[in-house]
Amino acid sequence: MSNPYAASATDLAAIREICEAYGFCLVKGALTAAQLEILHAGMKAEAEAHTGRPIPDLLGLPLVRHIYFEPVLLAIARSLLGPSLVYDGEATFNFEPAIGSHTLNPFALLHCDAIGMPHDLRATWRSPTDAVYRAYRFGIYLQDYTHASGALKVIVGSHRGDPQTYIGNNLMCETLSNRMIGARKFKYAETHHPLHNLPSQPGDVVIWNLRTFHSAGAKLFVDDPAFAVHPDLEQRFSDQPGLFAPPPGPRNAVFFDYAAPTEDIDLYLKYRARPSPSSVPGHLARRSDDPEAIALAESHDVELRFDPVIVALAAEIAVLERRPSPPAAAVAELRNRLCRLLARHREYSPYFPLFDREAFARSPNPNAAVDTALAGIAAASQREGVLSAGAA
Repeated sequence: MSNPYAASATDLAAIREICEAYGFCLVKGALTAAQLEILHAGMKAEAEAHTGRPIPDLLGLPLVRHIYFEPVLLAIARSLLGPSLVYDGEATFNFEPAIGSHTLNPFALLHCDAIGMPHDLRATWRSPTDAVYRAYRFGIYLQDYTHASGALKVIVGSHRGDPQTYIGNNLMCETLSNRMIGARKFKYAETHHPLHNLPSQPGDVVIWNLRTFHSAGAKLFVDDPAFAVHPDLEQRFSDQPGLFAPPPGPRNAVFFDYAAPTEDIDLYLKYRARPSPSSVPGHLARRSDDPEAIALAESHDVELRFDPVIVALAAEIAVLERRPSPPAAAVAELRNRLCRLLARHREYSPYFPLFDREAFARSPNPNAAVDTALAGIAAASQREGVLSAGAA
């Protein structure tokens, strides 16, 4: 029986149709074994090189960032989003040489990542016209999950409608059903919307809309691998030996977003840039603004946004400049980096502006321009840790 949620990597029309109808697609045969071998080696080397330190975002990793610009993946992204693509910085990988925390402790909560509305930067996104959110996440899993646990779980069709429909008790049916799984009778609560575990194989790419509700580490029943249940039920029955298939090996995977330059993505970026003491080190570690990454993006007509890095730089500069004896060289380096990013910055909506672009442009010199931006970012950050609302 064919999978209605799967399409060949060369069938762009089918990929778009499936994504728009269901909110996700299993793209078959997008990458070759040789490409996966190179990717795996790069992931291993980068993980070892950053042991004990935050791993930069994907475009800041010279040994793996090539995957973002693979022609087949860019073609799929443009078929979904149009010719103009934006890199939002939400791109990373999981790598462990043997089964460890990534494999054993996945984020098994059904959720969506599309956050940010004009009235509230922390609200889950929804469209008054039921339009499709303008960003997709691509996942490349290096193991075979056709009969093994650890795949992505999605709620079919959850990229449309009221997001509250797919949360908690709103998703669950009140009545219990029985299902024979092998020789066992399994009692479970059904959901108002179907769940699906994506049976990806090496070379496939899993695509899901950022408004699609999903969870990691889906458990597959040994005797009924196509049967998908709520993650809470998987957890409840996880102590039954032999009920679920084990993982095929360590959960080594790469994840990255392609987005369109639209209002919803602008709001998402500003939400992700919200400052907090815990977020600053990770955002400072991002290196998608290094010259090679910028050149790669420009050569493939991909725009870069640096909102989280800009906010983190502003926070770090403020901390250093408050010291009795600020480290002049370190501060100067941070300010120069911030000035370059501010000069490149372009927003796609008038809501929650990151800084006053016109005042920045009117400043008599780079230091004054950075001071102007720092003052605006700091004032906004003090208001509940969220950037200030208003017209740019």
